Amino acid sequence: MSSERRRERSQSSDEDYSEVEELKKRLKRLKRKSYRDKKKRSIRRRRCHYSSESSSSTASEITAHLVWSKITLVAAILSPKLQVIEESQKNV
Repeated sequence: MSSERRRERSQSSDEDYSEVEELKKRLKRLKRKSYRDKKKRSIRRRRCHYSSESSSSTASEITAHLVWSKITLVAAILSPKLQVIEESQKNV
């Protein structure tokens, strides 16, 4: 009687084990797929971003534009401060 129970338990544990292994495989496959999809989305997003700038822009043109916009931003921030400094030097 006990040997029958052991056999039943071992069969059920084997089934459970195989089911767990199958679930692990499915999870691994899903993770790989989600990683691939995320990569594709980010590449697509980058392409859309650069294509919206202008379709014929090269990387150097885009970089030049970004540098120029940063320079103008810094100049806009610093120009009032520079005027104050210049005026204070004139008064001295």
